[in-house]
Formats: sequence, C-alpha cells, structure tokens
Amino acid sequence: MVDGEQVEGVQPVRQAVFTHFSSHFRAGTTGRPTLEELKFSTLSLAQGGSLVKPFSIEEVKATIWDCDSYKSPGPDDISFSFLKELWSELQVDIMRFIMEFHRNGKLSKGINSTFITLIPKSVCTATTSVLVNGSPTIEFLLERGLRQGDHLSPFLFLLAAEGLNVMMQAMVQSNLFTGYNVGFENPIVVSHLQFADDKLLLGELPHEYASQGECWLTEATSVLGCKVGKVPFMYLGLPVGGDPCRLSFCDPVVSSIHTRLSWWKNRLLSFGGRLILLKSVLTSLPVYTLAFFKAPLPIKHNLVERNIIPLDTRFFVNGCGQPETANHLFLFCPVFAPLWTMVLSWLGIAPADTELLHDHFAQFVASLGASRTRRSFLQLVWLCCTSVLWQERNNRVFKVAGATIQQMLDTVKLCTYWWLKVYNVYICINTHRWWSSLLVCLGID
Repeated sequence: MVDGEQVEGVQPVRQAVFTHFSSHFRAGTTGRPTLEELKFSTLSLAQGGSLVKPFSIEEVKATIWDCDSYKSPGPDDISFSFLKELWSELQVDIMRFIMEFHRNGKLSKGINSTFITLIPKSVCTATTSVLVNGSPTIEFLLERGLRQGDHLSPFLFLLAAEGLNVMMQAMVQSNLFTGYNVGFENPIVVSHLQFADDKLLLGELPHEYASQGECWLTEATSVLGCKVGKVPFMYLGLPVGGDPCRLSFCDPVVSSIHTRLSWWKNRLLSFGGRLILLKSVLTSLPVYTLAFFKAPLPIKHNLVERNIIPLDTRFFVNGCGQPETANHLFLFCPVFAPLWTMVLSWLGIAPADTELLHDHFAQFVASLGASRTRRSFLQLVWLCCTSVLWQERNNRVFKVAGATIQQMLDTVKLCTYWWLKVYNVYICINTHRWWSSLLVCLGID
C-alpha cells in the first residue's frame, strides 16, 4: 500500500520500496541548530595526566570488588569471587601483570586528524541497496544516520549526544527551557536524560502556552519529529508508568505468550519439540519482567474471572453463600463471628462497631484505654484471633476438617498464654485463672 493505493507488479513494487528507503535516508531541508559558541567540557592538564599514570593497587582492588562475584572475565571459569577470596595471595601477581601491560601494552589511538577527515566521507559517500524478493534495487546514498559496523559510528554518536547535552545546558542557563526540579531542599534541575540512543527531555510548560495545552504539545512534537505518547508505555520490553501491583501490568507478558502459542499452532512440531519450546522459550519470557518487578498476587476474584478456578470457589468455604472477602471472613461470617463474642466476654470489653477490618483492629486495641501495656496485650489477642480464624479456614479448605467455636476459643487462650510465656519466661500465671480472668492475672484489670 502506497498512499492508500495498492501497488501490484514486480517493477512498481521495486520502485515503491526504493522510493521509501531512499527518501528515509535523504538529508532533510529543515534548519538545524549549530554548535557554535557552545562550551564543551574539557579535561585539565592534571586530569589528562591521570589517564596515563600507573595503576594503583587501590584502583585495581576497587575495580575487582565492583564486579559481580559470579562473573568470569575469561573462558577459564575463574570468577571474581575467586579473586576476592584469594586477593592477599594473588594481588602481587595481578599488579605485576597490570604494570607490565601499562609499560608495554598498546591501545589504538583516539580521535586524530585522520579520523576527523574520514567523518564526512563516512557519512555522505556511503551507498546501499534493498533486497526485494531476493533481487537488489539500484544503489542510493545514505545522507544521514549511522550504520552498524562502521568504526566511526561510536565516535559520531558520542559527538551528537554530547552536542545535545551542551545545547540543553545552554538553553537552561539562558532561561529558554525550564527543567524539572527534583527535591525540596537544594533541588536538582533535570532537563534531559540520555541512555544509549534514547533521549528524555523533562521540562515545564511555559506559562504563555499553558492555555493551549494539546495544541502546544502537537506543535512541539512536529518540530522534534516525534509523536505524542501516553502512560503507560513500553520501553526496552518493560512497561513504564503502570502499577506493578495490578494484574493488568503483566498483560504484555501474557500477550507475548499467547502470540508465541498461536504461532506454534501452525508449525509441525513433535511432542518433544513442543516440550523443549515450552521449557526454553515460554518460561524465559516472564523472567525479564520479573527481574525488575514483583509478580502481583492474584486474588480469588481475578482467578475466577480468568477461568483459572471454578466459579463456585469464590464463595466462602463455610457454605454461607457469600463471596469470600477479608471483612466477611474475619468479622461477619455466621460461622466464625461468634468467636469474637466469646473473646469479648472473656476479656470483659465492649464489641467494636465497624464494618472494616482495620477499623475493627483500632477499636479493639483501644477498648481498654490508652495504656501501652493494655494496648500491646489487646494487639496480641486480636492477632491471635485472626490467625486462628485463618488457620481454621485453611483446614476446612485443604483438610476438610473443622473445629468448633469453643475449640477455637481454647486455641486463642492457649496461644496468648504461650506467647506471653515466651516473651517473659519468668511470668507465673496459673492456667486455670488465665482461662477465667486473664486481666486479673496480668494486673491490668
């Protein structure tokens, strides 16, 4: 398709491909900023001399310690961990080798007059062609861009990156561009970030353009030759700007797995071949993402929505017909709720009037006043109750075995008793009195 029209025939297709790529690498006619009168950072004589001075043992040791202990600098499988462990024995030999390299080793020279002369020849005289159905088109000039494999490309890239850096600094100093302030006290102004061939410009919208909004953004993207994006977006295969705690954050990983599976359906693979592909490819797809982000924990509702577990499993295990939530499990389940009534009777305190679990905790802890001892003890009792309820819920799900409310109450009393004994081994409390009036035993009644 070219300009909305379908192109057919061998020669028209070849011409369309040639026109597309030749125009893409043709130098534009738009005006470009120059680097005149811009101040580039340079090295002083002392800094330049430090680049050729002999290596010190402190520099070598710091470099080795900065390396990953499990990495190996060569194919001999001797890792940096080996060098670190035996540094006292090997440092003399390592320093002798490094000093020998410093005296007699040779490195390629840096940028000189020959390299500078080759820059316009490398950029403006290179030609290339495009294969169309195995047949090359006529050659065309590459008037812009850098090419992989060209020895000058890294130097030209650094020149362009450093030129952009100096230009942005000059614009900020001239108040032509306002960067983004990071921090409250002595803020750092960040106007741009560069990583490899990706550039990120950070700034505030000028006040005179604040009312234009989207119009100003569209004009700015037109000048810069880019497009308007939205958050979240993908960068180096990872989502940026999303919430890692949400399951939708991992949708790109799931989508890539679905894409691979749908592509394999059209391939004639044996069972062994499919197994190898599953183990070597599918299992490696999430590793890259999980190396940067923690996997979100799926709640039961999400598992039901994705048809991973049956629909009936979202209801509470006690058969009350209500969806299982934290508030229902610990506070309102007709099977488990009587435990709180019995615990309150045991403590002799008033019930909490709330429907939220965190508010229930706050009211329960403060029901005996603001004394630190009383609050600490009631925290222990509340946590013990929720632990017993959760353990009872798991027993009914996985072991198909349940306890009575009285048995759960006895477990709460026993756990609180032994937790206090572990905290203070010298405490002398009669278990019979603990079962009947624990506040008297603790002396906080």
